[in-house]
Amino acid sequence: MFKKITALLLCLLLVAALAGCNTPKEPVETGDTPIATKPAPYTGEAVTLTWSPTYLKPEVVAKYVKLFNETHEHIQVKTVEATYGSVSDYTAALALNIATGEDSYDIFSMSAADFNKYVNSGVAYCLDASLLNNEDVKPYALEAVTRGGHVYAYPATNDVIGIYVNLDMLEGSGHTLDELETWDGMLKVGADISKTYNNYGVLTHLGFGGGYAEFLWYASMWSAGGDITTDLDGSVTVTNPDAIAKAAMQWRDLIKGDAGSVEFNNNIDYFVNGLCGICLTGQTALSEMDDFLSGGYSFNWTFLPVPASTAGGQKYSTLGGWFTVINARNPYTIQAEEFMDWLYFESDYVADMCRAYYQVSPLISDDAKLEDLNSTYFGMVHEYITSGEMACKPEIAFDSKILEQLGKMLSSVIYQSTTDEEAREYVQRFIDRVGAKVVE
Repeated sequence: MFKKITALLLCLLLVAALAGCNTPKEPVETGDTPIATKPAPYTGEAVTLTWSPTYLKPEVVAKYVKLFNETHEHIQVKTVEATYGSVSDYTAALALNIATGEDSYDIFSMSAADFNKYVNSGVAYCLDASLLNNEDVKPYALEAVTRGGHVYAYPATNDVIGIYVNLDMLEGSGHTLDELETWDGMLKVGADISKTYNNYGVLTHLGFGGGYAEFLWYASMWSAGGDITTDLDGSVTVTNPDAIAKAAMQWRDLIKGDAGSVEFNNNIDYFVNGLCGICLTGQTALSEMDDFLSGGYSFNWTFLPVPASTAGGQKYSTLGGWFTVINARNPYTIQAEEFMDWLYFESDYVADMCRAYYQVSPLISDDAKLEDLNSTYFGMVHEYITSGEMACKPEIAFDSKILEQLGKMLSSVIYQSTTDEEAREYVQRFIDRVGAKVVE
């Protein structure tokens, strides 16, 4: 009962915090124009900003907060530990912090899932002056944090997804890398690896409803020619429902076929220990590979983009990562923007965060700084992105209710449908439940 009451209280506080007009409030401070005048550096009375850098590398954060505080007398920054276990726990705690107003964070981390709510309610401070016309920010990174033509967050360092392939198992089962160009090819190869080595052919995260499996699935959806998008008012648009169903059925074939997939969370462990031939997961697992192989163990492997839906089709990857938002309801927005500008554009913070997590920088200037990272296994990822072989799109900003319905639809298609018609019916049920507009 206590948990139910607490959950209800948090929901009420979130509503109170995020209530407001149905369209984004006017951009704060910077004006409602595409080209805003950047405010002058703050030189008034010294202030202290609170920053909740949740899900960011603590050592990197501490290094640059210390450096900033030592070189800026008029602005000081203190970090607040705000990791409350799961992502949902942090999301609830953040909503509570913003709702109460007292001692609320000046700067905080935010997932894509709830970003629209904070923009729509006016909590997210408009950053047009710092970011909109900033030529150092990569276009895809700017797109991820732009709503209605305005920018409301500092973009994340990004992780992408792909497949890890055991080359010895691939060759031993009679196949080549060319056969992994398509999803069906991967399933055939995986089935033969499973049969040859009596192990799992392909492993991935299959627990839909939690967000990460959906994050992986988006690449299949885009490659099949479908899309699901949300607007700031919460409305949903589904593009090409047949492609949505096709992508879901491809994952059904993965699970119900002979490739050997089951539900795993730490599937990269199975890969490095030779218990599966192909692993579909995030590229941040490259750091785990690096740690494992540095221990003296080695085998022949490679990283490839997620196979295309059809032969010759575009291969996609979802871009993940947490945005950094300035609280527009607090009085020190100009000071917070000055700190964040220094952090992003005058220090090596972003590059160091990329090294810490094996991630892609949102800044063009960091490509030269990160030659050391690109000389590691991460270089494979960087090459696929720069060559265009792997097209990257930002994670879709679904709120929890829509994400729940999406998870139910995917689980129904994957685990329950036995025919293509049933799969299409589950997609239509999703469309009806979220009230989506359909674009063929």
